[in-house]
Amino acid sequence: LWYLFMTIGLYISMPVLRIFARRENRDYVLGFIILSAILKFLPHTLNFLTLSYTPTLEKFINKFGVQYLTGFSVYVLTGWYLANFKLDKSKRLGLYALGVILSVIATTCLRVFIADIPDIRDYLYATYSLNLLVSGAALFVFISSICGDKLTKNNSVIKTLSNTSFGVYAVHVIILELLTRVIMPYNKFNLLNDSPFARPLLYIIILFALIYFISLALVLILSKFNLFKKFLRG
Repeated sequence: LWYLFMTIGLYISMPVLRIFARRENRDYVLGFIILSAILKFLPHTLNFLTLSYTPTLEKFINKFGVQYLTGFSVYVLTGWYLANFKLDKSKRLGLYALGVILSVIATTCLRVFIADIPDIRDYLYATYSLNLLVSGAALFVFISSICGDKLTKNNSVIKTLSNTSFGVYAVHVIILELLTRVIMPYNKFNLLNDSPFARPLLYIIILFALIYFISLALVLILSKFNLFKKFLRG
């Protein structure tokens, strides 16, 4: 449960981030996010292409001390920025397109290079993967643009999903491990004799739905007890 320790670290860092994350510092926050994306997330994502070189791309960039532009705080500041400064339609569409393109490229590279680079997931689907940062931001903006502030404030379903988000995040790994290792391992998944191309897509979609809704149900049940309510629900 590494992410619980990460969450504690973020809470410890939050007083400092609040000093920096102010509306008058908008340009500085955006600059920090862009620099982090270029100097840390991009080199980390492309590092698998330079593993045969010494130093690798990421190690070379890190010689300049860019570790100061890293950490989960980048995600926090990105969320703060997107929540406080709405993007116009053209910028939203550009972000959506970039998120989709990077996700497709990452998935394609994973499928093409997995045999030669078994650890490729550590670069394409990790904390500092550029495709995850951009696609996460795009999904956040997309949902925000659909829901809007009024719908979010007045909709009980959205309020429930929001209040249980941390609880779902806290327990989802347990459900993930049970499904992928015991109940529904990938090597035994064969729905309706699906093709090799449809199989991964179906597996991911079904796995995501099961993990989310089982985790949500578990959180809603456990939150009925005072012992778990304060921890699992906002």
